[in-house]
Amino acid sequence: MNYLVFLIIFLWMPVVALIYVQRRLIRVWIILRLGVLTGLILGFVTLWASYMTAAHIWYYDVGLMLSLTFGYLPAEAYLATLLQTLLVSFGTLLLWRWFYPGDFATIA
Repeated sequence: MNYLVFLIIFLWMPVVALIYVQRRLIRVWIILRLGVLTGLILGFVTLWASYMTAAHIWYYDVGLMLSLTFGYLPAEAYLATLLQTLLVSFGTLLLWRWFYPGDFATIA
């Protein structure tokens, strides 16, 4: 199984499910905060992973990746970071709504 199929099954599908479950809850302020968080995480992880790959401490199996790379990292590395951020963020939002329903009383 190549890395893209792994990302689709184990990250993309749960993210889509979480977004679907919370579709009435998602507001503009959540999207804006999530955009800032994702940008910060992508910036940090890109610098760190690029250094590790350039120093030959870390490598990606070319046979399991697409041939599209940006710098030292394959496109799947960026996609994995993005999807992991979305999965954790929407999962946290779901738990927040579950344990603190009073915070969302005016939204629902």
